[in-house]
This record gives sequence, structure tokens and C-alpha cells, in this order.
Amino acid sequence: PEAVKRWLNEGWPKIKAHAKRWQAIIYFLDEAGVSLIPVMGKTWFLKGKTPIVKVTGGKGGFCVTSAVSPAGRMLFRIEKEKVTAPVHIQFLKQILTHHPHRKIIVIEDRAPAHRAKKVEEFIQEHKKRFARYFIPPYPPQLNPDEEVWKIGRAHV
Repeated sequence: PEAVKRWLNEGWPKIKAHAKRWQAIIYFLDEAGVSLIPVMGKTWFLKGKTPIVKVTGGKGGFCVTSAVSPAGRMLFRIEKEKVTAPVHIQFLKQILTHHPHRKIIVIEDRAPAHRAKKVEEFIQEHKKRFARYFIPPYPPQLNPDEEVWKIGRAHV
């Protein structure tokens, strides 16, 4: 709770000032795994009878990375593999390509792929138009991109 409070009072105003100074677009970034195994919930059926729900039984899944801006812009990418540092760098490149004349500020969690040495090197190579900040550990309420996954998991 203290880290969240400090981030809201100090970190977020610092990021907004940086974005204003740079005239940058801010993106909150996150990933989610999507399982292809159906979710089996409760259903209605005749009393005393057990319903039989047919499913494919196939296993599998994929990862989706997305970035959402406070203004509601969204970029996403579907990954066939786990999000590793090289995969994460490809998404960061996609953001830069999508905004060729803008400076970008990305706010993300501290996932291992985000903190990898290769990612840090990429950010240093592009520091004239790219900056990154981390949210404190375990506060999904600070990352609006979490809402994308919340809606996706519950309704889609």
C-alpha cells in the first residue's frame, strides 16, 4: 500500500511531467495468457440429471500483449509463444513503428521479460524517443491495461 501511495503521489506526476516535456504518448503495457481449454461453469438442467457438455478436449493457448493509452488508444499483438525478452522487444518496436514521429513512454509491471538485460539495452539504444517506467509490484489497479484482460476473461 505504501508503494502504491508513493507511486500515485510521486511517480505518476513525474511521468506526466515527463510526457508533457517530451510531448510523448503514454502507454500502459501488459500481457495475458489465453487458454483454449473451455471454462466449465454452472448451468441449468433438470433436477436429478447431470448435464453433459461436449467440448473439444483440445489443449493449448497463446499470449496476447497489449498497450493502452490514457486517451484510449490500444495496440496489441498475439504471440504463439511465451513472452520472453526478444518477444517483448518486438512489441516495443511495434509501438515505435506505429508512432514514427512521436516519443513514447511505456509503463509496465516488473515481469522478468520486461526487466531483462536485452530489453534494457533496447531502451538505451532508443532513449531519445523512448522511456520506460515500472509500476510497483502487485497493484493491478494502477495499470489500466489490466481492464482489457479483466473484460476478456469475464465476457469474451
